Amino acid sequence: MTRQETKQQAPPAPAAAPPPVELAFHRLGVAIVTLRGDHDAGRRQALRNALEEAGPQLNVIVDLTECSFVDSSVVGTLMEAGRELEGRGGTLAVVIPPKSASLQRVAKLSGLADVLPLHPSRGAAIASVRHNEHVIHIRDLRLRFGDPEVRAAECSCGWTGESHTGRTAERSARREATLHVDQERRS
Repeated sequence: MTRQETKQQAPPAPAAAPPPVELAFHRLGVAIVTLRGDHDAGRRQALRNALEEAGPQLNVIVDLTECSFVDSSVVGTLMEAGRELEGRGGTLAVVIPPKSASLQRVAKLSGLADVLPLHPSRGAAIASVRHNEHVIHIRDLRLRFGDPEVRAAECSCGWTGESHTGRTAERSARREATLHVDQERRS
């Protein structure tokens, strides 16, 4: 390869950084919200959105393993979500590894450690959650790529929600599933 050919080649594209807030659904009916980097009032809304989307699951784990800083607004959001889940019969657990001394200190001083269960690893948190009979799955009902979005919620108890169409289809299906789980918990 000549020197001129080398200059004309584009540099490799940098790998996309993982999002600062990520929501995943574990196969056991547990929603896992992962926080990465620093989190203060500026990222509080992203955390709230992820916790809202985790709504149908009664077991939510917030993993701070890759998080380097949280402020009081994030702690308050976690406490608020924990109270809301507890009111519905669920649990919000927090993962703070032992090597994260600053996060351990924030949890202790803010009272977070007194209000929510803290675990040293994601595996320990998953093992500790209560497994319930209602595991929600949001199905994509589109027939072909490019079709309008169509979603419906299904529950492990056999319940199936209505089909929802449009940009807010997934959110509507999750909301309907949350109502189903709440109704079943009350009866």
